[in-house]
Amino acid sequence: MVTQSCESHRSLAARSSASESLMKMNSVSLLLSVFFTVALCQNLTVLQHFSRVYLGDTLVLRCSGSGNSIKWYFNNVLQDQNAMDWILPIVSKTQEGKYSCERNGVKSEDFEMRQILDCIPPSYLSIMTGSSVVYSGDSVLLNLEVDKELEKWRCSAYKKGKLFKIGFQKDLTQSTNTNVSFMAQVDVESSPAIYWCSNTATRSNTISLRATDKRIKLVPQPDLPMLGREVQLRCMIHGSPSIRNVIFNQDTKTIPGDSQATYKITKMTKDNEGKYNCTASFSFSQASSQYTFITSEFQEVKAREPSMEATLSEDPFGLSCKCSRCPKQSNFYFYKHAGGQKYKQDTGANPDPGEYNCRAVWQDGASLLSNSVTVQEKKNMLLKVFAILLVLLAIAILVAVFIWRRKSRRPEPLYQEMPLGAVKSDKGDEGYEDLQKARTGTGDGGYETIKGERAKQEEKVQAGGSKPEGGYEALQADKRDKEAVYHTVGPEAGQGAPQGEGAKRAEGGYEALKTGESGGAVYHTLQSQGPQDEPNDDAKGEGPKRAEGGYEALKIAKGEENKGLYQTLASVEPKQE
Repeated sequence: MVTQSCESHRSLAARSSASESLMKMNSVSLLLSVFFTVALCQNLTVLQHFSRVYLGDTLVLRCSGSGNSIKWYFNNVLQDQNAMDWILPIVSKTQEGKYSCERNGVKSEDFEMRQILDCIPPSYLSIMTGSSVVYSGDSVLLNLEVDKELEKWRCSAYKKGKLFKIGFQKDLTQSTNTNVSFMAQVDVESSPAIYWCSNTATRSNTISLRATDKRIKLVPQPDLPMLGREVQLRCMIHGSPSIRNVIFNQDTKTIPGDSQATYKITKMTKDNEGKYNCTASFSFSQASSQYTFITSEFQEVKAREPSMEATLSEDPFGLSCKCSRCPKQSNFYFYKHAGGQKYKQDTGANPDPGEYNCRAVWQDGASLLSNSVTVQEKKNMLLKVFAILLVLLAIAILVAVFIWRRKSRRPEPLYQEMPLGAVKSDKGDEGYEDLQKARTGTGDGGYETIKGERAKQEEKVQAGGSKPEGGYEALQADKRDKEAVYHTVGPEAGQGAPQGEGAKRAEGGYEALKTGESGGAVYHTLQSQGPQDEPNDDAKGEGPKRAEGGYEALKIAKGEENKGLYQTLASVEPKQE
């Protein structure tokens, strides 16, 4: 059979209708041909009419028309589907593309799914009581949570190939309530049943419910499990009898286990996808030895890519909610678990004891619920904070003691750097005096070194020997003055030098620093010493003649003795005879 497009059939119908109008033919055969041609035109529709598609959604694609031979295509690739309604779980962004169907050889137009958002809708629909698989005819309690009021919100259900509307009482939608609960009944004929809620601007996520007419059932989690997360499959028997010898099966293979009623997948991968069922024996009496073995129906388990997820943590000031992948303009809400319900809170500051989750919400999306955090009583929290502060204080003290002991162990330096003191000289202020060559008469112009030991020099003097050239006298008190006047260190003249105060001093000697006779604090300067063999012509005069280049003593100016003023150093000219 040649496959024709829907558009070609429409054009054929239009031409036939035009021919009928122009030729005014009342042929019954022509009318029938037009009718069947239009009927052959196939349409592909999404029953939910969603403007946005999110990871974790369950869509219903319908291929309308006549005929029992149905084929489905994704990006022109034939799919393993042959039902009129294709129940399509959205598990990956790779499902973006073009979808089409073919019925009795007539192909529909393409439906393009352009974008799949990696978050969930801002409003949240969840199972409050019950499970995702129920016994035929049973009900579960669904709960809708919205950010603002419930005005204009309606819920819908897909069951038995039809859409149903679920309305709320006006007093609920017109109040300030942000959550509402309603019952959802499912039987085998309507399985699977898909529920969602919406208003004119946004919607909630979808919930899929299935029913079974067997006593035993395998129950997966209500939401599509995410890759990398833990997944639990439970084997349950109606009436909660004693259950034993539980065996889980994946497709055609048996999963080894320890006969527990729950099979746990620690980290979900693509290899864990498939159809699962369980086999178990049960008895309504613990003392009975008769057990009956039964097997559940298969339930399909598919994993989806991770969506944005918030992270909840606790600090001394309360709860903190973060989401690194969420938009910056997101609002964070906290949910407290109590009595099987969740209560929304706008802030995490000063939370009451209990279990909490959080999530981020923005205009057209939201993150998944975060991890759970259990808040203890405030007394325990204060004790923890106090203990942390004590530990930090102890660490700070230990660090301070370590630094102090390390510094105290350092050896002190033997020498310290001192600033050089500036002196005045004839070269200008703040200058330094030059090192002067010694006038020893040796003629080499070098500098004299300290020769010999002090004890050896004194022994030679006492023995009548001459002092070695370049030696230095000790500071001694002047016998002529009762006050402690000390002579300067300097080389002495030979042994034949005249003694006495009025005697001529050898050139190159140094006068002692002594107190003046007038009682004023007058000190003589160090004077240059001449050669030892020069005669002293002024022995009987006013005193020894000062050598050229000598310096006057620092003297207190007359009348200023009590003010502590001193004259400046000045060069003394040789006295003219």
